[in-house]
Amino acid sequence: MSSYQRGRGAYGRGGRFHAGRRYDNQDEGPTASSNWRRPSPQRHPESGGSSTSSNWRRLPPHHHESGGSSTSSNWRRPPPDHPEKAHNRSTTDPTTEGPSAGYVGLRGQRGGYMGPSSQQRHPPRELPLQIRAPPRVEQEAAGLEVQISQLAIQPATQPSSGSTMEVKLPSKPGRGTRGEKLRIKANHFLVELPEKELQVDHYNVVITHAGTDRPVISLETNRAVMSALVRAYRESYLGSRGMREFEVKIVHVGTLNMKHLEMFLAGRRPNAPQDTIQALDIVLAECLSIRDDIVKVERSFFSDSFLRINLGGGLEMWGGFYQTLHPTQMGLSLNLDTTAKAFYQSRFVLGYVSSLTGRDLDSEVLTPDDIAKVRKNLKGVKVVVTHQGNIHRKYRISGLTAQATRNLTFSCNIRGTITRTRVVDHFRETYNYTIRYLNLPCLEVGSDPKRPIYLPMEVNTNNRAYERDNGVNFSEEFGLSVSERTTTIQARVLPTPVLKYHNLGAEKECKPTSGVWNMRNKKLVNGGKVNFWYCISFSPNIGADIAGWFCNNLGDMCRVSGMEFTRNPILPHTVEQSNKLEAVLKSHYQEATDVLSRQNKTPDLLIVILPDKNGNLYGDVKRICETEIGLVTQCCLAKHVKRANPQMLANLALKINVKVGGKNTVLADVITREVPVVRRLPTIIFGADVTHPLPGEDTTPSIAAVVASQDWPDIATYVGLYRVQGHRQEIISHLGEMVKEHLMSFRRKTNYEPAQIIFYRDGVSDGQFHQVLQLEINAIRTACKQLSPDYMPAITFIVVQKRHHTRLFPYDYRAADRSGNVPPGTVVDTQICHPTEFDFFLCSHAGIKGTSSPTHYHVLWDDNRFSVDDLQTLTYNLCYTYARCTRSVSIVPPAYYAHHFASRARLYYDSGMPDSGSFVAGPSASRDEASSSKVKQLPAVKDNVKNVMFYC
Repeated sequence: MSSYQRGRGAYGRGGRFHAGRRYDNQDEGPTASSNWRRPSPQRHPESGGSSTSSNWRRLPPHHHESGGSSTSSNWRRPPPDHPEKAHNRSTTDPTTEGPSAGYVGLRGQRGGYMGPSSQQRHPPRELPLQIRAPPRVEQEAAGLEVQISQLAIQPATQPSSGSTMEVKLPSKPGRGTRGEKLRIKANHFLVELPEKELQVDHYNVVITHAGTDRPVISLETNRAVMSALVRAYRESYLGSRGMREFEVKIVHVGTLNMKHLEMFLAGRRPNAPQDTIQALDIVLAECLSIRDDIVKVERSFFSDSFLRINLGGGLEMWGGFYQTLHPTQMGLSLNLDTTAKAFYQSRFVLGYVSSLTGRDLDSEVLTPDDIAKVRKNLKGVKVVVTHQGNIHRKYRISGLTAQATRNLTFSCNIRGTITRTRVVDHFRETYNYTIRYLNLPCLEVGSDPKRPIYLPMEVNTNNRAYERDNGVNFSEEFGLSVSERTTTIQARVLPTPVLKYHNLGAEKECKPTSGVWNMRNKKLVNGGKVNFWYCISFSPNIGADIAGWFCNNLGDMCRVSGMEFTRNPILPHTVEQSNKLEAVLKSHYQEATDVLSRQNKTPDLLIVILPDKNGNLYGDVKRICETEIGLVTQCCLAKHVKRANPQMLANLALKINVKVGGKNTVLADVITREVPVVRRLPTIIFGADVTHPLPGEDTTPSIAAVVASQDWPDIATYVGLYRVQGHRQEIISHLGEMVKEHLMSFRRKTNYEPAQIIFYRDGVSDGQFHQVLQLEINAIRTACKQLSPDYMPAITFIVVQKRHHTRLFPYDYRAADRSGNVPPGTVVDTQICHPTEFDFFLCSHAGIKGTSSPTHYHVLWDDNRFSVDDLQTLTYNLCYTYARCTRSVSIVPPAYYAHHFASRARLYYDSGMPDSGSFVAGPSASRDEASSSKVKQLPAVKDNVKNVMFYC
């Protein structure tokens, strides 16, 4: 664990250090395909000139991936003095001595590559192939009393690093100016640093059980030990309680100089001193953690004094807030966000069990189902014993005994003889306590599952708060002060884009109002065709007559919207039993195929009506139809079918249109070639996301999905690919493989080779930026080289973050939308954004209920040299092209589609697929997981389905 000290104040925080592991890029391979060509020298993508497609050569129709030699003579290698040639040299931090190879920080070892300076940014660039991965820190919690038996402080063994994140991200190319100015507020509070120069001493603290080398893992125990140190061994704290001895070794790691942080905030230092920021972040958190009326859960703080609502079942909800420290353009900013969490009520365990089961424990006996319910709900809950007088020891429940208390025995050493002793007798003889509820099972507690400690339920009470010492004000010790006012920001509202619809409609163009529009008087820009369809109802409440009525209305809406939708189905509407799902789906498809065999056609669409409570039925339908049969489906719940209205039918028509290969709308700027950057050269836009298993699923793999546009310059149609990878691994293992396939598909469909790649990556946290920069961007570049050695399209890589705690509020509510939120198009790239890097917050959607959450976009790589206005405008305009509804959405559609696609693949996995072998776990999985985990291999989507947006 680490601690920091200034003057008399000191504090500690539990934690362990792990060395990172090095991973090599796995996507390199032989290059192929001579058909990938760079434009001729006089038409280089960055040479300027007119923004038309004439700068890029269209491939003749007969060019395919199958032939030719690997020469690619039309691509030019960069000159010897090109900036990318210098990327593999070691870099040196200008404010520290020696190369910037890595650091030992507060929570682990991190390191990596520092990219070129902002003056060197020029497309395209190369990346190194290796990086050191961050560790995973595991912690336990258990309540123990402490006594300090030994204290040894050793001098520093190495200087503290001034810079902790050796990754140089693109600098912000100025500030945006496009749009109307709007004054707003943000939930950021300015933190003022001390005026005098402050140096913080960094210590590593190792706490072990006395007489052993076994470290104390419990976070609560570590805190208790450090609290005892701060109180300087005050005997009154321990009193007459039972004691356990610990040995403490404190090693002075080095000194954190606040000047490094000040230089970074002023823009005179390229990399954030993360160790210093983390130290101050912990200092501010400790100011709250020491309060005995507040419970800290990760980065959030809760108290029943903020908000307290009884949820029933022994649970209650407490209000709280999330807190974290960020470096921003205005200085250090404390980000506070409201939150809430369910807690167990502080009560006797017997009362909780009675409330949970609804039984009077004095007169009724718990059934096996009751006991199973109690076991499930009490596992992991902390309890405090009440049978030892003034000694109130804390335990965490691990389970319940299989036997009742009256029959329960345990091994006991009595004067050197091991004998079996009844729990009832032990409590009567040792504690003079007679157990009353003999028919109830005992609680199992303790850290050793082979030798559990048995505690009768009646001698326990739930523990809901930690003990804290209020004697130290850490913020004053470190000279920090936090503003009480929220930050006021001069934001901008970007212009609403114009949408293009078919010329046959009464309204050929549409400019949405407040992020919303409808399909009235409009026709789809490219209506799809549904010539052969049929309907199956698996809901007993929806008969053939209701199904027919619904399908007729849906077909009418599709035709009004501009689709070709045949009135009569190829098979009669039927009602089937869901327990025969697979047989029904396959037999009906075969019957439909037989009907169409003379025309050499296959069905276009299956409409499926599901019961409202369908369990895994939806996933089973999707898996069977999309991976085994090869048929696009539209599923509808019975309750929606019964009360179908025009708006719902219009949304279904939009989904069906893109599923069968149509296109709903495009940006009007696409027609006039005014879309920023995309207009210049053939451009492919990617979206990527990784879906992880639910908590508690320890071996289930993660699933990565990558979608890509296939219709430049329209950029409205996206197809997807997915791959299984290691459990909870965020870095995409097979990214190069999927990118390569998408690039080849783009060329087949457009006859152009993408000269520009714009990649929106969802789900990446700040701490993973350097991994993504090194591994994923390099995988994209490697995939391009596998198509041709000299194929190097310009790459812009943007991380899309929704899981943050920044919120934007109208300064004047007269400027708010109907939900009281900031209007769609509100963008912020000053004050609360990064001091030097290219990032911005964008609220692109109209709020419906509650406070809207803006999306944070952070650029990790930018060969295309976007201006701030151009990237913000492109991102915002794309949010109006989402295919599933007539609303602007909160995150850019490629990232949204990738999320949907990954969720669809998760449905395939969760819908009863048989186990079929193992997979190789990724970098974040342990060797044990890699060697022993058995996972379900996901089937491939059929060819006639995967080329359309079937996942919408």
